Amino acid sequence: MIRTQKRFTLLDRFFHLSLMITFLIQGATGLGQLYITTPWGLALVRGLGGYERVLATHYGVGVAMTLLFLAHVAHALVRMGGRGWLGADSLVFSLRDVRHFGQNMRWVAGKGPPARLGRWSYWEKFDYWAVFWGMPILAVTGLMLYHSVAASRYFPGWSLNIASFLHRAEALLAMGYIFLVHFFMGHLRPSAFPLNPVIFTGDMSTEAVQEEKPAWADDLKAQGLWENGALTPPAPLVKLAYTLVGYAAVATGLYLLINTLILMGRMGLH
Repeated sequence: MIRTQKRFTLLDRFFHLSLMITFLIQGATGLGQLYITTPWGLALVRGLGGYERVLATHYGVGVAMTLLFLAHVAHALVRMGGRGWLGADSLVFSLRDVRHFGQNMRWVAGKGPPARLGRWSYWEKFDYWAVFWGMPILAVTGLMLYHSVAASRYFPGWSLNIASFLHRAEALLAMGYIFLVHFFMGHLRPSAFPLNPVIFTGDMSTEAVQEEKPAWADDLKAQGLWENGALTPPAPLVKLAYTLVGYAAVATGLYLLINTLILMGRMGLH
């Protein structure tokens, strides 16, 4: 029996799972279109049902992703409006994060203790905003490119070239960040390897909270919530399901990333 603390709500986990699935679909369908002139890209497109289906899927899932993003923004505004924008539970950067970063840099250099992190560390906040700011760019440019004839009635033709560049650059940047940095920090770092189940179960063990987020543990104790954690671990079938989903997501992301890097090197794209 493991005592835990609730870290992510059911709605948080729904948004993350939805983003994870749609992001991987967009990554596969987008890269298939981008590299369709290569054997790998052509095989990917054919495996996904052909060019027309890939294009329709990319657009449809893009619309769904945008709607989910807008729902998340509305939910975040309501939730953070009630808790305060710069409180301990906020995902907004503050001077506290700057101090924590400096403390950890000194700790890495052997010049002091590590930072006492709260519920959201500075790298987790960066994770969040790295994805957040790219969503409007992808949505707007994607709509312009899919509805290029309609867009050309309101915008000059050269704007579509800029939209194409921004859409491709932001997509590749987002995939590179997620598949390298986010995967490593979330699941592949030594303390989380081989899979961090927190985003799937919503719960974090009190031992992990005390070790990784001592300032959050102090806040929970001060509020009298430290002893309120659940004691029941997830059912074996639930654990098997989220393990398979997590491994499949990481494997798919790394597969797309590795092949993209290989093709970029061969084609001289940097």
